[in-house]
Amino acid sequence: MPNIVPKVYLEHEARDPQPRAQSGARTQSRRKAARVPVQTSEQAMFVEARHVLEESPGMLGREIGEEIKERNTKDGMLVLSGGGWIAVASVRAVWESRIKARENEVAREKEQRKRTTVARLTGVWEERITLAELKKKVFCEDGRLILKIINEKWTVLPGSILKLGDLWGWSVHRTIMRALPSWLGSCGSLRSLDLARNGLREIPPEIGELRQLEELNLSYNRLLRLPAEVGQCQSLQRLELAANYELQNLPLEVSNLSSLYHLDMSVNMFSHVPPAICNLPALEWLDMSNNQLESLPDKIGQLQKLHSLWLQRNRLVEIPPSLCTLPQLSTLVLASNRLTSLPSALRHIPNLMFVNLTDNPLEPHVELPVPDDEDIMDREEFGMEFLSLYLDELYNSEGTKTTIEDTNDQKSGVSDEEVLVDEEQDGSNVTEQLRGELNELSEQLEEQHNRILHLEERAVHFRDALRQNYLLNSPHVSRNANSA
Repeated sequence: MPNIVPKVYLEHEARDPQPRAQSGARTQSRRKAARVPVQTSEQAMFVEARHVLEESPGMLGREIGEEIKERNTKDGMLVLSGGGWIAVASVRAVWESRIKARENEVAREKEQRKRTTVARLTGVWEERITLAELKKKVFCEDGRLILKIINEKWTVLPGSILKLGDLWGWSVHRTIMRALPSWLGSCGSLRSLDLARNGLREIPPEIGELRQLEELNLSYNRLLRLPAEVGQCQSLQRLELAANYELQNLPLEVSNLSSLYHLDMSVNMFSHVPPAICNLPALEWLDMSNNQLESLPDKIGQLQKLHSLWLQRNRLVEIPPSLCTLPQLSTLVLASNRLTSLPSALRHIPNLMFVNLTDNPLEPHVELPVPDDEDIMDREEFGMEFLSLYLDELYNSEGTKTTIEDTNDQKSGVSDEEVLVDEEQDGSNVTEQLRGELNELSEQLEEQHNRILHLEERAVHFRDALRQNYLLNSPHVSRNANSA
């Protein structure tokens, strides 16, 4: 920076000031001229300011130097008026305020860096603590590493899970999560994802990146829809969506799950069977009970491997004939619907072993004695015997109806007078017969109502036992165990 304070001159209008003594051998004398070079305390202040400015940060020193030069220099020399010390004080004040501001800024930067460093270190230690806790929740079952998180007050899953290595599965229950993190797609080794009872409202599309996923349990949550990317999980075999309560449809991409053999969509709001279901070639178990189904599609006959169909507690009024073409169907539960008739082709399903038709307004009415024991086979035989008896009764009633129609055709050749006489003669007998039949029918209805209540309770128990038996003996479960 150029030397802007080489000399100091005082301009006097009235009188000359009395200069102070200077250091050195030379003494000061009065100067009569209007412009006299002197070395005063003001000069010392400027010299001090100059040295401080030279030692200040470059930009700040230059800014103040330029301001001094513009305000107080003439012909390259700094000129002070009679109140020159005021200018020096102002310059010094400007410098001090700017230096103070600079010091404050530097202090804030240091504090910010300190806070950032502390936060970073705190985050590192918190992550280490969380990771240590997560490692305690990893269990080995049948050679499979499974992360179990139960009853934790977590709103999100910690990213430290990614540092646990290749896990076979997650079992996360009863948290307060509402969504899954997007980094879920980075867990490519997952084979099983059990997220039941968490209150989840949505599933991220990144779930489609889990190409090795075989089991996905999303039951007892609050899902309104399923992302289309689920159809990219080509290895998925079991999909549990029970008790989401407001789930109403499935994306068409679900039909791409060529390995899916187990699908549970019970206790939801389905008013129809999603079209994607009828295009699942490997489907063996389908549960759509406790929904609002009013009909079944004809394409349900395409599920040639289906062996268990649970449709109780819906609003079905009829069964499509295509259902009777399922060659592997062994369990058919249609209790608590609005069925008034059944197709006679049901008796021709070759592998059908268990049928539950209780609590339906079937016509004609049939009933069987309720078995006293609780053996599963007895109940299976009871259901099949009931179906057989109903179909026989249906066949007989249709035959009787045909005979009555033929008789009516024959009577059409008789005169009206003869018919009237015959009706009068038989009127009293018919009235008594009808009265007896009505009384008998009332008793039968009361007994049927009690029997239906009893059978409904037993059917629920049987369903749970049959499902447990299926899970224990399923070839898919054995295959998964062997692969592990």
